[in-house]
Amino acid sequence: FGHFTNDMYGNLATALAPYFVLAGKLSAPAAGALVLVFLAGSSVLQPLFGIISDRSGRRWFAVAGPAWIGCCMSPLLLAPAPWSIFLLVALGGIGTAAFHPQGASMVNRLSGASRGWAMSIFSAGGNFGYGLGPLLATLMVTIGSGWAVFLTIPGLICSGLLLRFAPTVKSQAMESTGKSLRTAHANVKALMLIVLVIAIRSGAMSAVIFLAPLYFHEQGLPPSWGSYGSTIFLLTGALFGLYAGRLSDRSGRRPVVFWSLLLAGPLIFL
Repeated sequence: FGHFTNDMYGNLATALAPYFVLAGKLSAPAAGALVLVFLAGSSVLQPLFGIISDRSGRRWFAVAGPAWIGCCMSPLLLAPAPWSIFLLVALGGIGTAAFHPQGASMVNRLSGASRGWAMSIFSAGGNFGYGLGPLLATLMVTIGSGWAVFLTIPGLICSGLLLRFAPTVKSQAMESTGKSLRTAHANVKALMLIVLVIAIRSGAMSAVIFLAPLYFHEQGLPPSWGSYGSTIFLLTGALFGLYAGRLSDRSGRRPVVFWSLLLAGPLIFL
């Protein structure tokens, strides 16, 4: 639920960007830069928060993350000027960057032997939330900015639940078997390759979400159709992700990653 709530807010920057263009608040290049600001902040800062989390053993980043990003992203439509939109998005990126490392660490703490299945549940929560982002953006534009304050409620509730029920970040077993990045030189190339693949995949997904409403608008159709299409695209991925977690435990992680990406590329192109 924490991952769901965090990523639901997290996709609002990308999902609302085309509507800022259509409303004349931002130019198309500026809206693209807005998406870059959020994605860069939410990604680049994650290792920093991960290091701090490992050293402190505290869980405050994961607990506060949903409330933080909710309070930053909900009032985007109320922002009076482009600089204020960029500021809210940048601050929201910090919130999601803080949540993810500790959230993933908690999943590892609870997963036992079924790490693929446990991580697929965690990922599915984020993917479902991410998938609902375009739908939520359309709802925000439709009902108007006056209701923006109520959109903070899920984040506040989620942080309250995490404060009550979230486990510790790490255990003694994790400490004894963990390795720092400084001593894992043999894995650096493989890690960088995985990071590159994730970056390309995320870039393609963000491009679809950002451009779909503008494309439908250019065709003389409601731009909301593009958001609905993005939601179908993302929710389908979330559903299959649950199956892929089980499949990776049985058949291996590398074949699942390889064949899913190989099939996705041509389909997105078409």
